[in-house]
Amino acid sequence: MLSLLTVIFEFEGAVLNIYATLAVRLTRSGLFIKQDLWKNAATYKAKAGGLCGMFLREVQEGKGELTLFFGKAANEQTRSQFEDYIFIHLNRRALSESIQCRRILACHGCGATIPEQHVQMRRERGLDWITCGVCDTRISLIDQGRTEQVTEAEAAILIEIDKSADLQRDRDTATSLLQGKIATQDFDVFLCHNSDDKPAIKRIGEHLKELGILPWLDEWDLRPGLPWQRALEEQIRNIKAAAVFIGRNNTGPWQEPELDAFLREFHRRKCPVIPVILPDCEETPGLPVFLEGMMWVDFRQLEPDPMKQLIWGITGER
Repeated sequence: MLSLLTVIFEFEGAVLNIYATLAVRLTRSGLFIKQDLWKNAATYKAKAGGLCGMFLREVQEGKGELTLFFGKAANEQTRSQFEDYIFIHLNRRALSESIQCRRILACHGCGATIPEQHVQMRRERGLDWITCGVCDTRISLIDQGRTEQVTEAEAAILIEIDKSADLQRDRDTATSLLQGKIATQDFDVFLCHNSDDKPAIKRIGEHLKELGILPWLDEWDLRPGLPWQRALEEQIRNIKAAAVFIGRNNTGPWQEPELDAFLREFHRRKCPVIPVILPDCEETPGLPVFLEGMMWVDFRQLEPDPMKQLIWGITGER
């Protein structure tokens, strides 16, 4: 049960957009697993332990209050990471000068909220503790304000949360993009290769799909019972690029007359035709005349990153 309130953040800006973006990024962070999500509230299970959540109240147009709350099993690490990440998010997205933080004092024995007026009156009397009116637990009033400083270790964790959120966002975008391409048969690149190199080609193809790039590969896209030449003829007018792979046998797929004709058609349409050397290729092979002068992608080298070079060649985006 989520009952322990800890802090209220007041802020100004695009309130609903700030909240929606925060809710999604927490889900993608890798540290908080979404449990329930509503229009104005969300709860998460923390990998560090316990449940946590937030509730949004739109005070007026352009001004909101975000209340954080935790289950009793939520440990200090969970509370700190959750609160710090939300504070950083608000600083990025809201009007920074508008952000105010009000600490909510709650009894660690029964979870009852201590009235803010009572806390203030005790402090004015010079007292640093208060008794819970429900269970008589003695509660410290020392250092109840929020410090905006985070330790070096905490900062490193928050950076990792951001990286994980960005990575998952990119994966989600790529998955959505790929599904649309599959539905419309909108292939980005024809993977031209010798059958001996099939395992390596499939690994590269899977990596391309993870990035939202749809390759045409006979084993994946050729309907059983139909000749591959006819299937490729139907696609060749629309496929945007071709990647020509050369492996350990040091022979190019252009040595097969049908593939040679298809590659020449790509070249005639002024599509990128990208020679790609696989890691097990011992020597740099010779190319047919129509491919001479093309920039290679060499998977035998680490720099420049061959996968990034291949993607650049296919998409035109560096």
